[in-house]
Amino acid sequence: MKLYWDMDGVINHFIKDGDYLREGYFYGLPVHEEIKKTIDIFNEEKVEQFILSKYPNKTAYFDKMKSIMELFPWFKRKNIILLPYEDDKTKYVGRIDKNDILIDDFTPNLVEWQEIGGTPIKCINKINNTTGRWKGDFIDVGTNPYDIVKKIVGIIERRL
Repeated sequence: MKLYWDMDGVINHFIKDGDYLREGYFYGLPVHEEIKKTIDIFNEEKVEQFILSKYPNKTAYFDKMKSIMELFPWFKRKNIILLPYEDDKTKYVGRIDKNDILIDDFTPNLVEWQEIGGTPIKCINKINNTTGRWKGDFIDVGTNPYDIVKKIVGIIERRL
């Protein structure tokens, strides 16, 4: 099992009307503590994890990298995948199968992941899931981290 975590709206809050092109925007976003703790739990269990996030400009790239290094100093650089906003996340990962789990808040990313055989899990936060278009598995940022871990493991076991 490999976990791929999006940042904006998953690890960090995303401010819908924020100036995301501004220097420091992505570095200054508040953290969803339950998701951070969930990632830490999976790290303790030696699960392979990646950050897979898009950036709109070079400033955002460096802001995100700085944020990741502070939140998760144990993350290996090779497990941090930041890509230009217009690119498809699936193109940066290599071969993807049902044991590759993308946790993202943006439905189009989840659909692309599912279409090539991966396991998508929508992360519900305070600003997404307004249309109810996503009908697949999900977690909620406000849930107890141990319950999130249990749910993700259950999703994988169900797919075996």
